[in-house]
Amino acid sequence: MTPCSHRLSPSVLLSAACLALGGCQSDGAPTKIVEGVDPPVPVEQIAGVPVLADTVLADTGPSDTGPSDTGPSEPLDSEMFTPVRTRGGQLRFADERLHDNPAATGELLSRLDRETSSELRVALVEALPRTGGDWIDEALARLPKETDAAVRKALVAIMPRAEPAAGVRGIVLGLADVAEPVRTEAALAAGSVPAQVAAQAGLTELLGKALGDSSAQPRAAAARSLGILGAVGAFDAIRSLLGDQNGTVRLQALRALGRLDVAKAAALPALRALRDDADPKIARAAAAVIQKAGL
Repeated sequence: MTPCSHRLSPSVLLSAACLALGGCQSDGAPTKIVEGVDPPVPVEQIAGVPVLADTVLADTGPSDTGPSDTGPSEPLDSEMFTPVRTRGGQLRFADERLHDNPAATGELLSRLDRETSSELRVALVEALPRTGGDWIDEALARLPKETDAAVRKALVAIMPRAEPAAGVRGIVLGLADVAEPVRTEAALAAGSVPAQVAAQAGLTELLGKALGDSSAQPRAAAARSLGILGAVGAFDAIRSLLGDQNGTVRLQALRALGRLDVAKAAALPALRALRDDADPKIARAAAAVIQKAGL
């Protein structure tokens, strides 16, 4: 088909855009309405990158790492791989045609190899699980070779979206990373692993070692995940963090102890002393543990 030689007038183009996008603003500028948000949120343009509500990108559950059975994949085109910026300031590949579209998995991985922008590469990694394609093996292979810590952190962050036996391998790699943000992300991701899988893979022991990390954030994240996993064997190790100089570590430690054994935790002199902590969040959390124990 040869391109049409006629040019459409601006008014016709604007009308067509309004019809395609679902409405117009009062000043005549086209507005796209994001579905599934109450009230509907318009997509705006900031510095040439669309801004999308963060709630639109919320995960609805674990991703199937195998081929999608929802129907044939959408044909790939460049518009599907146009990033948008969320209101939280993060870049995301949010085109709905990427969802449950295994054909997009390979393209995202290919772009990950070609792209030089760290921010865009992080966004490419974040989009992988939503395609429903086979991404986990590639992600695991890339993790130890990736030189950008931000991308390694993103790779660790998607591990809970894989099958637990595979995802835990990436989390273990992340716990041993040289970069503190990656270790923190791995410790947080560990809390999403089924407790039995975590125990069998030795993940709870690794989290116990992370309680002694030289940086505060991995220590706090490890305490949090051990509490979520119900790792009662880590009770004494977590208890030692009640006197940590970092407030976040103290807070996560007392919350974890309250999950593991609320009565035993409430009886600890160190925890009871935290009712007078200078940080009001810690003081309230300590009081809540003691109240829950009925003491």
